Amino acid sequence: MRREERTGLLRIVVLGGGAAFTELHLPALQALGWTSRLVVVEPSARARARLKARDGSLVCVERGYAEFFDDLAEPEEFDAALVALPNSLHAEAVEAALLAGLHVLCEKPLALEARSCERLGQLADDLGRILSVGMVRRFLPSVGALREALRAGFIGPLENVHIECGEPYDWPSDSGSFFAPENGGVLADVGVHYLDLIAELCGACEPIAYTDDWRGGVEANAKLELVSSCGVRIKLALSRTRKLRNTAIFQGERGILVLAHDAHDHCLWRSDDGRLIGKLSAGITSSRDGDGTVREAFIAQWLAFAEAIRGGAAPSVSGRQAAETMRIVEWAYGERKRKRAAFTGAGSETANALARRAWGEGNGGGAPATLRSARVVITGATGFIGGHLVARLSGQTREIIAPVRNYATCVRIARFPVELPRVDLLDLKQVTELMRGARIVFHLAYGSDERGGARLTIEGTRNVVEAAIACGVECVVVMSTVSVFGRPEADAFVDETWPYGERLDEYSASKAEMERWCLQRAASGSGATRIVVLNPSCVYGPEGKLYTQLPIQQARKGKFCWVEEGRGAANYTYVDNLIDAMMLATERAAEAHGQRFIINDGCCSWREFLTPLLGEYAMALPSLSAHEILAHRETTQRASLKAIVAHMARDQKLAEMIGTLPVIGRSLRFLFNASPIMRARLAKMRTSNVARANGALSSLPPEWLVDLFGPATARFSSGRAARVLGWRPHVTLAEGQRITAAWLREVGLL
Repeated sequence: MRREERTGLLRIVVLGGGAAFTELHLPALQALGWTSRLVVVEPSARARARLKARDGSLVCVERGYAEFFDDLAEPEEFDAALVALPNSLHAEAVEAALLAGLHVLCEKPLALEARSCERLGQLADDLGRILSVGMVRRFLPSVGALREALRAGFIGPLENVHIECGEPYDWPSDSGSFFAPENGGVLADVGVHYLDLIAELCGACEPIAYTDDWRGGVEANAKLELVSSCGVRIKLALSRTRKLRNTAIFQGERGILVLAHDAHDHCLWRSDDGRLIGKLSAGITSSRDGDGTVREAFIAQWLAFAEAIRGGAAPSVSGRQAAETMRIVEWAYGERKRKRAAFTGAGSETANALARRAWGEGNGGGAPATLRSARVVITGATGFIGGHLVARLSGQTREIIAPVRNYATCVRIARFPVELPRVDLLDLKQVTELMRGARIVFHLAYGSDERGGARLTIEGTRNVVEAAIACGVECVVVMSTVSVFGRPEADAFVDETWPYGERLDEYSASKAEMERWCLQRAASGSGATRIVVLNPSCVYGPEGKLYTQLPIQQARKGKFCWVEEGRGAANYTYVDNLIDAMMLATERAAEAHGQRFIINDGCCSWREFLTPLLGEYAMALPSLSAHEILAHRETTQRASLKAIVAHMARDQKLAEMIGTLPVIGRSLRFLFNASPIMRARLAKMRTSNVARANGALSSLPPEWLVDLFGPATARFSSGRAARVLGWRPHVTLAEGQRITAAWLREVGLL
């Protein structure tokens, strides 16, 4: 029997045409053939355009949901409503749809307060309408198999449950509402799925402990512990910033059952002695008899909803059931406000030091008086340095504005109370509007794509500075880099009087042109606006990419070596020390106006700098000379540092991606038929304990190691920063390495 014959074709009004509908519900409704009588209510022109591009036959109405119901002359033309709006609007929209006489399927969570869930459930009962909450994981075949295995006693009485769900955030939200505090964070978004699953499989539960990394915005990482009425201990870990195990492990007296996040069609069973292992599957009512795809689960959810409307079943998840889940979420959010405890993962001494640093509580203190009541604009706030700056300023300034190009990179800074407007830095009108009322601007943004990156760095900076001047901003701190000096070969210290490099890669060349323009604009007169340029050296610390994560990631893959025994000069700056310099630049803007300042903690060898960040891998690394590494070049095409940085920012699997990029510097491709000396040294790498533990080497170390960690001799001086800004590094190299290594251990790299 066809689906339409079993359930009848539903006439649906969709409230909210964003990513939840477009990516998840629309494919299911298309498969069901239900889009011919579907209307999407969506006020955003961008969202409507994306929907039309996906399905040109869709009927889209340019309305808000309240206005739509006010204008709806004949509610009976629809059977049901799908509520797929931002979380904070769910309760009001569900109520409006119920009062209009419609059955409602609401995306999770139904509401962010348990009492609202209960009230809506009661309202649906009073009106004789079906209200179902979209907990779609209940319909996955893997969950069905787990459910049946528990009922059949495969593992005996349940003892504990351990769930981990985490990936770097990549949801295609386009409105920014995903990071609005009123919509909740990872616990209210992803966590409710697992809390619902726990409630179904383990019964009523009480929360006993909770921590997260919320700092006034929306949490990105959370840990929750519960205990069921039967004594089952449950641990739930969630993350939007890093990959976790992505499994749900149910342990009983006689074995375990495992749900893998990406295996939708089965669960795994293992006996208590480990001698028997099995893959368990269960059917699902769908067009493909349960092939395990997410789309099929959404299809099954819609069919169950339709069956409930026709009177054949209760809603899959009712308002009262949703209330039980939200009671736990409410408790957790209340708990964090009471404790205000930093989320530190491993909870080690060094990790706690890391947390204090991240929130501006360590050496270097907080914001100077110039920032304490200021409206501050930070471009490039979603990056490594920008994220630490936001953390330092959070709670110490009146307002933080962090313009973004897209919302996929906002997860770190969204933990704090920041505004996240979408702004194109190449649009002077938009940038000028952004600057109105601002007192201080930190300009960290730069072009990071291969096409037009230099334009964004140069023209975007001009727009920021000109708009700041036009709006009377007191100070603009512009972030440059010591790479504008090229590769100086000097016995003396390199200071700000050193000339710009002659042969610079695109990234450094665009930074140099940007910097020249800023200094010239300051010299020619910038009104009351002070312009200060900072040139940091190699910045490292928690969340860092190039000089923090890259070496250990490459070493784990067998693609890292010392260059010239690691004797090259490493000019380094701990990220918190750089933030100190940025603070001082605003405090002493009058003296610093129109100048550039090298910010450099000190200089040591690359071996000394990297050894604590590589752990046991450091001892097993071979050494190759620069000549050996570059001996077999096939091309002279150059690529820029920004290409690597851009790819790292987009993907935590940096080591895999970096192999596909053109190289920095001389851009050479390595060959296995290199010199006999090189082959012998590679053989030594293959037989090391670390190499055996992490897989055989698949290629020579990449050629850009010479550029990043090679035999440079230049040492940079921060004398001017000390004299004019009063800056000195508060965090020593040893302490910075210790805190950074602790973070690398927390995220599973070290």
